[in-house]
Amino acid sequence: EEEKIIRDGPFLHNPIPTQSMACLAQHVMHSINPPPHDFLLELNKPGKLTLEEHKTATIIGAKMIRVQHGDWSAEEAAEYFEQHFPCAKYIVNMK
Repeated sequence: EEEKIIRDGPFLHNPIPTQSMACLAQHVMHSINPPPHDFLLELNKPGKLTLEEHKTATIIGAKMIRVQHGDWSAEEAAEYFEQHFPCAKYIVNMK
């Protein structure tokens, strides 16, 4: 299904793709949580993990409390995250 292009935002910019935040969010998380210093000292030595292998084997995350804000239901919040961050993993604790 093709999305309509509505140019009525600030400066008449093009619509922002649904998953445009995903890569940006990943880069921010990697920037604020770099590899351990000991790993960086051993980087590129024979028999050690490469930086790409380390990133692939590492899960980086954040704890968020009360993500559901306003009139969203828990289901709507979950749908939003699934749509905008399709590769993410979630742990949901509902009280």
